This record gives sequence, C-alpha cells and structure tokens, in this order.
Amino acid sequence: MSVMTKRRPMPSMESMRADRDADELVRHISELEGWGVKLEKGRNDYHGLRSIADFHTKRLQQVDYLYAGLGAILFSGPNDVGKSSVVEQLAARVLLGTTQGVWAGQPYGVLFIMSEEDPGMVKQAMQAHGVSLNVMRQRLFTYVTNDNENVSSSDYDTVNLPADVPMLQRLCEQNDIRMVVFDALADCMPGVNLYALDDVNKVFKPLNKWGAEADILIVGVHHNNKSLDGSAKQAVGGSAAFTNKPRIVVSLDQAKDGTRIMQLVKVKGRSDKPSYTYEFETRYVDTDDGDHKPVGIVTRITPTDKTVDDVRSEKNAAQAEAMKPEHASSNEVIDWVVEYLSEHESASFKQLAEAAKSEGYTTKQLSNARQRAKSPWIVSVPDDKHKGRGQQRVWRLSESNPSK
Repeated sequence: MSVMTKRRPMPSMESMRADRDADELVRHISELEGWGVKLEKGRNDYHGLRSIADFHTKRLQQVDYLYAGLGAILFSGPNDVGKSSVVEQLAARVLLGTTQGVWAGQPYGVLFIMSEEDPGMVKQAMQAHGVSLNVMRQRLFTYVTNDNENVSSSDYDTVNLPADVPMLQRLCEQNDIRMVVFDALADCMPGVNLYALDDVNKVFKPLNKWGAEADILIVGVHHNNKSLDGSAKQAVGGSAAFTNKPRIVVSLDQAKDGTRIMQLVKVKGRSDKPSYTYEFETRYVDTDDGDHKPVGIVTRITPTDKTVDDVRSEKNAAQAEAMKPEHASSNEVIDWVVEYLSEHESASFKQLAEAAKSEGYTTKQLSNARQRAKSPWIVSVPDDKHKGRGQQRVWRLSESNPSK
C-alpha cells in the first residue's frame, strides 16, 4: 500500500524576488557598515563576525596536472627519481605558454630558488626543453645575494622562509612570475626544526596564503624518509606538517621494473588521486664552454592506474622476501657453519641441520656452503669416534684443499 505525500509547493516568483532583494540589501549594508567592530577611528582594521555568504568562491584553476591558486605544492620522493626534472618540465611549459588549462597560450615567468643545483644546470634543462636564451632572459630567474659584474658568477643562494615571503611576493609581482620553485624546500628553512609541527606550520601558512591570493604555483621539492612502511604521504620526510599543510602533495617513486610513477596523493577540495607515469629522454645542448652535452629531461607524462602506494607495496614485499633466512647470502651461511664447527670440532649433517633450522638456514644452503667454503674448507669425513655398525660421516674444518 503506497502512501501519498503532499508535495511542497514551489516558491512563488514574488518570494524569490524578495529573497533576492534581501540578499542585495544585506550586501549593500555590509559594504556601507564594514561588518565588524572598528578598532581605531580612521583605520580600516575590523574584527568581528561576517557572513560566510560574502566570501568569494573560486573554481580550481588547472595548469596541466596541477592547480594554481590553492596554495603550496609539495613534490616528494626518494633520491634519484627525478623530482627536479619533473618540476623543470612544468617550468618550461609555463615559460613557453604551452600548459593546458587556465594558462593555455599565456607564458609567465618562473623563479628557481636552489640549493642542490646551480643555475647553469637549470639553464641546460630549459634549453633541452626548447626554451630560448631570449625567453630565459625575459622570464626565468633565480635569487642572488651578490650583483657581480660577471652575472654568471654571481652568488646564488637560498632564502629564509617564512621571513622572506613578502620580499619574494614583491619580486614576483614586478616580474610577472607565476611559478616559484624551492629546490630543496628544507634548505630554504634555516633554523626551522623540520620535525616540529608548529615550526613547519609557520612556513606553510604564508606560502599557502600567497599562492591562493596571487593564483600562482608555489612548488617545494622535498625528500622522503628511508622507510617503506605506511602510505606515500607518510613517506614524506620530517614533520607531518609537510603533508598536512601543503594544499597539494605530489609523491614520486620508481617501480622495480624501472617505471617512474607520480601521484597527486593530496589535492585540497578533491577526493580523487590521479597517477601518472613520466619518461625521460636524452637531448643534446651546446654549453657556453663549447661542449655538446647530453641532458636528461622529462618528455612524457601519461595517466596510469598504478599508484605510488602500489610501488611502495611491491618494494616492501621484495625487501621482506630478501630478508627471509632462505635468502641469506652464501657467505653468511659459510661463516655460520665455520663458527659452529670451530666450536664443536665436528658434527653430523643431521646435527648441523637441526642447529641451522633454528637460525633459519635450509639443508640446501648447508650443502652449498660446504661446496663453496675455502680457507678453511668444510669436508665430510668418516667419524672415527663411531663405534656402532656401518659407517657414519661428519663435517669438519680443513686447512687444506680436499680436491688436491
């Protein structure tokens, strides 16, 4: 038996207009009155309550696989996976105006603040990506602390975060810079305890505010810790603030088969975590010294179903398998047998097998150890202490090669 429910009547046009008019009136009053308590006459500082309805909502501004205007972006991964190369590939596209999304067709400036590479390495990478010297002179910058006559020998240096954020904001506004790269981010945080939540929070707070208000990409390159336990986010080195505070976290890793994977393991405002493979290609550039030098650059980024957590799980399983006793090195087993026979003088294979089992070694490993051992050699000889019927053999150590 169905139950009929009375449908709620649609609002009338008059009531809808009244709501709209009320919204306009409230907005008008808020502009006149300031919505707050004035702290001091003649100043524009207010505190108090304000309707959330008055705040502007923003759509995500996609720039290739990232989003501008959210805040700080962290690229983190183990050594030698190409974190800097991935960032350089995006920087080249920003310089050339070839990114997809809201910046499509519009080139912008890029600022590199570096501690692990000198600017000449970035220059070569940009050349390999097809960025001309003329474009670099107009739009590609680094931070220097010394203005020598020979600009190429000027001292380049890191900055002091968070104290230098206002200075960097001014420089970026003056030079139409829309992408800032801190490589490595931790080196730009002198005096900050990387494992102290509050200290790291103080660095990301102004970076997030700057990125959101200026609609730019603020990228920090960071290193993972050594552990394979936990998820990709948990692998990020230092305090949990390195993953909690950035608006976007990009994790990178390399699978056992050599495939490189990067994944957006965190994007504020989105629940999906897209993954991509990235591939390297070697291109040759002419250096200022007259060399024709090979440069490895990232040339292709392709969506994939494989995640960084998948890669870490595979590595973790392989590491656990390698640590099993049956995978112990042959030298390790030889050392154990030699030590055992040195202490007991001789032992039957059965005795050795029982003792080896408690150490996690197999009978096959024992046989291989006897065949491979040298100086001393491990030999199987008749047991001269055996009094019963038949012949029993024991293992002993020998200082001479039994095959000679």
